[in-house]
Amino acid sequence: MNTRALFILFCFAGMGLAGERTLVSGAATLDIRTVTVVGTAQTAVIPDLVKLTLSQTSQNSDASQAWALNNTNSVNLLKTLEDAGIAAEDVQTTKLSLYRNRDYLGNSQYSDWYYQVTHSLSVTVRQMDGLGNLLNNITAMDSEISINLSLDVSNKSDAYAQSLTSAVNDARAKAEIIAQAEGLTLGEAISISAAHSNVSVDTTTQTEDAYRSIAPGQDQIGTSVRVVYAIQ
Repeated sequence: MNTRALFILFCFAGMGLAGERTLVSGAATLDIRTVTVVGTAQTAVIPDLVKLTLSQTSQNSDASQAWALNNTNSVNLLKTLEDAGIAAEDVQTTKLSLYRNRDYLGNSQYSDWYYQVTHSLSVTVRQMDGLGNLLNNITAMDSEISINLSLDVSNKSDAYAQSLTSAVNDARAKAEIIAQAEGLTLGEAISISAAHSNVSVDTTTQTEDAYRSIAPGQDQIGTSVRVVYAIQ
């Protein structure tokens, strides 16, 4: 049996109207008209977590001395984090390396060979109020340390669920507009697909006291859905 299907698609600001489709089920035929829309939504969230990457570097001409020095500095750093109320499960070693190196001094001259040990930690700070004091205490330590900071949100799943609901409502509202414009009645959703994106905004400012200038700002949890509705 030959089956013909005719599709007519009208695109209007992310919304589409499809013409009749002829579907064959056994001996019966069923004509279904559909409208396809894209719904979008964004939910504002305030970051409530700080992710720190702390890297300690120690150098010595003797490998065992470089290792021992870094170990001492790492113990002191862990104690500083513990005193700040950071839970053990929020601290994780992400890198521990030992390698031999020398520096280029210019004019084809090099420094003596030395060993360098690097220990990097990933730290989650859940109490942002004490962040300034924590960073001050870390930088006051007698060791070479680098700090990288990023902000995060603890309730991403809740924010995404809220954004997803809003996007579905937005899609149905658009479909209702199209159906009414064509003098049709909107039916049930036939298919739904969703995409998720996280759009961040600038969350930091700079003042003379850089360690107290961190502003959480806002993140936007963005969602889009593509919904196909039946229309009559």
